Order: sequence, then C-alpha cells, then structure tokens
Amino acid sequence: MSGFIPSGDERFDAMVVDTLIAWLERSPSSITYGDLAKRMVKRFSIPEPDPWRTFDAPLGRIQVSCDELGLPCLPVIVVRKQGMKPGVGFASMHRSRHPEDAGLSDDELASKELALVRACGDWQRILDFYGIGRVFSGVKDVVAEKLARESYEESSCLIESLRKEQLRSPEARQRCLELKGTRCVVCGFDPVESWGVAGVIQVHHLRPLSEMLSERGSTQTDPEKDLVPVCPNCHALIHSKLRDMGSSRCYTIEEAREIVRGKAGDGTR
Repeated sequence: MSGFIPSGDERFDAMVVDTLIAWLERSPSSITYGDLAKRMVKRFSIPEPDPWRTFDAPLGRIQVSCDELGLPCLPVIVVRKQGMKPGVGFASMHRSRHPEDAGLSDDELASKELALVRACGDWQRILDFYGIGRVFSGVKDVVAEKLARESYEESSCLIESLRKEQLRSPEARQRCLELKGTRCVVCGFDPVESWGVAGVIQVHHLRPLSEMLSERGSTQTDPEKDLVPVCPNCHALIHSKLRDMGSSRCYTIEEAREIVRGKAGDGTR
C-alpha cells in the first residue's frame, strides 16, 4: 500500500479516519452514522454529509486499509441508529478476507471486531498512513477511569403510604449493560440477539441491595463489580432460594448455572 494522497476520495477517507480515532480517544464505543456526520462538520467545517449516502464507500475502503495494515476494522464502530449494528457491507467484506470467520454470525463478527478495536493501541499506524499529522493519545479506558471511581447512589426511602422502597439506579443498570452486554450470565440467552428486542434483560446485584441498604440508608453501586445481566427467568431462579427455601441468601451465579445445566441435561428445560 502506498501512502495517503491528499485529494478526492482519499482526502474524505482521511477525515473519516481522523474523526473515528478522535472518537476512540474520547469514548471506546459505537457511533451512529448521523453522529459521525455531525462530528465531521464540527471538526472540519464542511457541509454536513448525508449519512445514508456518503459513508458506505469510504468505510469500505477504510476497512480494507485496516486489514492490509494488520489493524482491527475501525469502521465496525460506525452503526445504524436503528438496531445499533454496523452497515450491511461490514460482515460480507470481513468474511471475504477472513474465511476462517465464515461460521460466525454478523453479530458475533461485530462483537469480536469491536473488542479488538477497543483493545488496539496501534492506531498511530493508520493516522500515519492517511497522512494525518497528529499523535494518537490512546483509546480511552473507561473501565479504569470509571472507575476512577464511577458509582451510582441507590437508596431506600419512606413514601407516603409508609411502605419502604428500594430505589435502584437506572444509570447503574444501563452502565452494567454497556460494560457487560445483554447476554444472561447464567443461561447465555441474549434477547437482542435472539429476538432483536432490547429492554428485556435485567440486572442482578451480586450482593443483595437490601443487605447493603440495611447497613446504611444508601450505597454506592459499582456496575462493573456489583452488577451482572440476567434474563428474567434466571433472575427469578436466583431469588427463588429466598422465597421457596427460607434461605437468608440467593443462589449464587454458579449455583444457578448448575441448576440450569442440570435441567438442560435431563431434558426438562
């Protein structure tokens, strides 16, 4: 491959690469086509591109460049707002260049490549290839930062009916799903992957919230350490030990997995 020639398509491709690398330096997460267009306008003072007609070809060319440079597929972070999945060309091009991944589904390919993009610290190579004269500052490590110390307050309060309620933080739940995905840690079911429906998966406190709140009126929840995604069935199973067996604790995640495996093994699931 030759170096970047600053004209025509290559010039626009360089703008896309620069914007995506800047996004990684800010937040190692997906970016929609529309947000990419808006960020390019702000970054380069250009007329706003039509996100649905402009980016497919540049992202395809950048995907090839990444592959030939031995880098993960940077364009995988650009997703459609509806469904939050990469453009339809990503998976087919990946399979054509990587036949060893032919058995993976589109979602599995995207998840695999996104993890590689987040872990890659070698993006200076693509900046240099496209002639972008700046230094890559590194993918922002939100887990480390977070957790410098990211936590969310959850509390109990007395309402007018004199019934004490536990107020769970929706932000903590959302952060848990961003960090750990929507696949149940007990049975492996993913409602987004299987049904295409978001909002079904629940979040379980590894240490019961009631226990933490009994010690004080509120507690700081760490989504990485304290929360895990579970499907509604497995969540009910985990808590059934409290209800049905008069136990002072829930089933652990591993105990729940053993129950699910046992039922699946004897054909009763």
